[in-house]
Amino acid sequence: MEEKNQTKEIKRLAQVRDHYQTKAFWMMLEIAFVFGLPASGAFFLGRKLDHLYDTGRTIILSLLAVAFVFSWVVVIVRYRQLDRELKKADQALQAAKKERLKDEPPGEGN
Repeated sequence: MEEKNQTKEIKRLAQVRDHYQTKAFWMMLEIAFVFGLPASGAFFLGRKLDHLYDTGRTIILSLLAVAFVFSWVVVIVRYRQLDRELKKADQALQAAKKERLKDEPPGEGN
């Protein structure tokens, strides 16, 4: 019986690990797009506008700076969104624990 519980726990932990690996992959991909797309757009548009208006590198550098700031704003907004979701989940967990402790008869708690 103990061996079955250990096997189930190992499978559960493997699923948790796989979940976090997948989440980390998608997070890295999201960050690559959040920084890569604005930077590449700023580079190509800035290069074209610099050649069109013969401004040297002024427009490309300005657009790259704007793209960099924009990307960080997106990352900060995304972080705050995830942080709020995590706080909600944590509050729900704490409420469930309090409810469980309240429902347990005295002397049977952990």
